[in-house]
Amino acid sequence: MKSNEEAFIRKIDCAFPYTDFDMAEKLIEEACAISANAAFMVLYELSNPGKNADYPFEQIQRLLSLWEENFDHPLKDLVLSLVSDKLNSVRISDEDIITAMLVCAEHGGPLMALNTVFYCLRESQEDTDSLYESISQRCAF
Repeated sequence: MKSNEEAFIRKIDCAFPYTDFDMAEKLIEEACAISANAAFMVLYELSNPGKNADYPFEQIQRLLSLWEENFDHPLKDLVLSLVSDKLNSVRISDEDIITAMLVCAEHGGPLMALNTVFYCLRESQEDTDSLYESISQRCAF
């Protein structure tokens, strides 16, 4: 992982400015300019705002749209679809998660795409956990 990518990920990890649209927009643009892994880290953060986060749901939807407009990657639509379902409380089957993880493996990552898919699970299962571990060891950053 490149040092600017590492620094960016550390900067936003559990600290994404959900309620500050201007800052969030800048971070999305910055992430997309750094790497696919950094961009998927933003998507991961958007998909996991925390149970106690004080943010308007519409704001997250606007940020997801902005992310989608600014980023291009073969895994984008697949991962974004799962995130949208998760945020809209649509049940995602374990089979859909496993299939998506296998698609991430075919692309060799990025790791944050795999992480985002994995954390769309409602509950961790032994088979999905072991598959995640196996794939994550092979994912490129």
